[in-house]
Amino acid sequence: MAVAAGDIVNNVTVADRTGRLAQAQHPDLVLVLGDNQYDSGSLGDYKAEYDKTGWGALKPITKPVPGNHEYGTPGAAGYFTYWGQPPKYYAYDAGCGWRGYALNSEINIPEQTAWLRRDLTAHPGAAVLVSWHRPRFSSGSVHGNDRALQPFWDALADRRAVVLNGHEHNYERFAPVGKIREFVVGTGGSSTYPFGAPAPGSQIRVARTPGVLRLELLPAGYRWSFLTTAGAVRDRGSG
Repeated sequence: MAVAAGDIVNNVTVADRTGRLAQAQHPDLVLVLGDNQYDSGSLGDYKAEYDKTGWGALKPITKPVPGNHEYGTPGAAGYFTYWGQPPKYYAYDAGCGWRGYALNSEINIPEQTAWLRRDLTAHPGAAVLVSWHRPRFSSGSVHGNDRALQPFWDALADRRAVVLNGHEHNYERFAPVGKIREFVVGTGGSSTYPFGAPAPGSQIRVARTPGVLRLELLPAGYRWSFLTTAGAVRDRGSG
């Protein structure tokens, strides 16, 4: 079982609450979706803030990706040092026959897409769990859709996939495109971004609500629920 959220430590008190909520799920896997530490993802801030929240205790089971704020430090050096020099993008075993991919929306999309296609070909039977920071689709009024990420979607087109993004500080679930379903979970911090007009395929939108996505990966599908720090379940379902 995995938990996920992005856009985390812009308010230490709220970030600690979402981190403790994540801990309470007793996850096997934690996915942080970029902009994990504001304002520039420096190593000093990661150590002084992120590491002291509930998320810090989950570090050993976390599969991180960077966001644009991490690159406020040249080369995202604070991010890479804090997380023990992970590859700029990488794959892993997500359990229950799922293949995990941690991609980097901030650098060289064509190079990553070619690598992703090769790895998908090498693992033809796996459903895939994919995380990166900037969403391809979003109803958010601050950033919205990002067509630059379309190559990732094109590479995943023939696979059963769950895509997790942040960047917009809200929660949004989309209808599947083919066999790909996207969740935007930029809710790890103060979660203050409103929505504009619903983007095509948007099924549920939750603004101004800190929380985490709980995701149960199964051999033949998945179940999800969006849990808030107020103790509510604002979305749930299966695919």
